[in-house]
Amino acid sequence: MSGVVMNLKPKIGFEEALKDSPNFRSTLEESEHGIADLESKLEKMVKLCNTMVDAGKAYNNAFSAFIQGVKELGGHFTGDNLVQVYLMKFIHALSELQGFRAMLDDQAHRSVSRALGLFMKEDLKKVKETKRVYDRISDDLDNALHKNAQAPKAKPGGGDNEEVNNVLTATRSAFGHTALDYVFQVKLVQSKERHEVLNTMLSFMHSQFTFFHQGFDLMKDLQPSLKELGTQLQILNDRAKADKKDMEGRHPLVQKMESLWNVTFTPSAGPITMEGYLFKKTNNAFKTWHRRWFTVKNDQLVYQKRTKGGISIAAEDLRLCNVKPLDDIDRRFCFEIVLPGKTLQLQADNESIRQAWIQALQAGINSAYCLSPTQQSKPEDFSNQNAAPHVVNGSTSSTEPKSPSFKAKIQSLPGNDKCCDCKNENPTWCSINLGITLCIECSGIHRSLGVHISKVRSLTLDSMEPETLKVMLELGNNLVRSIFEARVDETVAMPASPNCSSAVRRKWIEAKYKDKSFLSKVPGSFRSTSLRPRSTSRIRRWRVAKPESVDRNKPPGTVRACSVKQEPGGSAGAREENFNDSGIGGSRDAIPVEPGKADEGSDSSDGEEQEAAKTKEIAEEPEFTATELLFQGSSSGNVGLMMDAIAHGAAVNEMDSNDDSRTPMHKAASSGNLGALEYLLLNRSKVNVSDVSGITPLHIATSVGNTGMVCLCLKRGAVQTAKDKDGIDPLAIAINSANADIVTLLRLARLNEEMKESEGLCGNPVEDDETFQDVFRDFTNLASNNPEALNRNFQEPDKPTSPDT
Repeated sequence: MSGVVMNLKPKIGFEEALKDSPNFRSTLEESEHGIADLESKLEKMVKLCNTMVDAGKAYNNAFSAFIQGVKELGGHFTGDNLVQVYLMKFIHALSELQGFRAMLDDQAHRSVSRALGLFMKEDLKKVKETKRVYDRISDDLDNALHKNAQAPKAKPGGGDNEEVNNVLTATRSAFGHTALDYVFQVKLVQSKERHEVLNTMLSFMHSQFTFFHQGFDLMKDLQPSLKELGTQLQILNDRAKADKKDMEGRHPLVQKMESLWNVTFTPSAGPITMEGYLFKKTNNAFKTWHRRWFTVKNDQLVYQKRTKGGISIAAEDLRLCNVKPLDDIDRRFCFEIVLPGKTLQLQADNESIRQAWIQALQAGINSAYCLSPTQQSKPEDFSNQNAAPHVVNGSTSSTEPKSPSFKAKIQSLPGNDKCCDCKNENPTWCSINLGITLCIECSGIHRSLGVHISKVRSLTLDSMEPETLKVMLELGNNLVRSIFEARVDETVAMPASPNCSSAVRRKWIEAKYKDKSFLSKVPGSFRSTSLRPRSTSRIRRWRVAKPESVDRNKPPGTVRACSVKQEPGGSAGAREENFNDSGIGGSRDAIPVEPGKADEGSDSSDGEEQEAAKTKEIAEEPEFTATELLFQGSSSGNVGLMMDAIAHGAAVNEMDSNDDSRTPMHKAASSGNLGALEYLLLNRSKVNVSDVSGITPLHIATSVGNTGMVCLCLKRGAVQTAKDKDGIDPLAIAINSANADIVTLLRLARLNEEMKESEGLCGNPVEDDETFQDVFRDFTNLASNNPEALNRNFQEPDKPTSPDT
């Protein structure tokens, strides 16, 4: 009844507790049973609440997973504004409901489990503890009463009865206090139990009310969006029906396929774009043709497979391309694109499509040249899309993209972080025969100079062989500038700058490398300036000793020694030593040390007098012709001196009459410097030239056991069957020296030539088989990254090996 408090529990009085009457004991026992029943039911309620909370948490986790699924479904409709907007609203509402549910579970745990658990832990526990004390004192009182009753009659003043009376009095007093405390705890629980239970349930119901009220408000706010979406869905449904009706007449469109077959190119004022299928000729031994989807966009030509293939770059910059029809092969409708170091042969489906592609590519090339550097948009980087395979020399590699470490090594040289010609930041192109880094604008002009002057490569898209990398590390922008900008005359050409016009840039580059207008007057002056270690203002004197002549009586495999001296503190590579390593990665090919490090420990107290004496010595040195300097630089493996000599007009294939008619190639092979040999090959040196004894550079590289040089010579077309005057070819030398690696390379090269001859391809400009290229690439990389693996000891002199082994 409202406003009426009903007390249904038996009443216990404190006076009755002191009397300890049967009525009190009966009432107390009834109260104890009630408290025990209350505790049992409270424990069950707490367990059920915990189970409910755990189930709520599991439901909340499942609900959270459902929300995540809705989010992922929304990702399918990226770009669809209608679906994205409403899914985001629903996801927001569901996330709010999830939060409300989590709050409900927390409130249930707090209001029921925690509150009732605290009541049982404190109040009911105290009742149990007090009851144990009360029962013990009650037993003690019964014992005291029995002893008092059993006490015999004694004479007045007897001591025994007095002791019994004292015990009884103390026990009765303790019982009275304990009984009152116990009744107090029982009455306290009886008075609090209703409050605790009802307050717990009231808090729980309040949390339920809050949960549903918050959900109602949330759904009420969402109701306008739900109605709006319903209207939108009706519109979409009507539109879908109309679209279905329109698509029922789809088959007549087949008649329009003829327009796709007769493609024409229409020039436009904007960027040149073109796309379509073309057949591409591969570079493997079978020379097969594969159909690929080609696209011209952002001054690039890229292609991809129809399915399951990333985008590959065929031409990174159209300014470096030349396109022309190809009619002298068996297949129809072909054309070719000439790129730096490679040629791409393509085939269209008909003549109309071929002409359209040729016109589009030519228009793209012209457009790329007409754009100024500030107008050119940065080409898209297709190399990292979908793990696209990398294109190297026209072939697609299925391996992972190459490591950019070679770019970092090149740009780490002094001055290489800027374009060598205009000082533009972060150059991404290079000239491998000049050993310089270039920006994309300057690289286009270098390409127009011709490969006989500058061979342009990309630092980001092209691969670089280890021996080419060595050339780049031997030179660098600062060193090359000291040669080609020794005497700058601004009346001839103004130096280029990052934002200069194309005409200024072209005139400056042509004056430097084509006309060589700024070279020093005397060839060899580079020795006292640029030839010294990279960055120094101190003048050093270089002296190159003439290499020893080969003793014809020595057995094949004997190493030639080359003595090169520098005073004081020479650079790496300018010292006397024997070479029997791989030829790649050796200490003599390292970047020269800084002059301060080279001179550590020397007495510098009279430094100024020594510098004056050195300068005087340089001035008194006899002058050399450019060709003589090239002989000296090749013998010592000094690429900087070789560049200075070639820049002043040295003939790279000149024979030295004082050294058995040997060319710079022979001398570079004897020096053991792989970079020097590669530099000569990059500058049009002949690899198959012989001296008076019929010895070729391949003979020398094989004799010194230099695997890297043997690889390089064979890759550049060296004839491994060439014999000297004694009838010995490089293979016989390698077998006699027991060098298994070089024997393998020579035999593989000979097998490759025999296969080409058997196919009737000998004498034609046909690329080597891919297996042959892969093996040689593996040897080159092994020699570069792990030269110790190719350091094979020669056969002992007392254990000769037959050439037939």
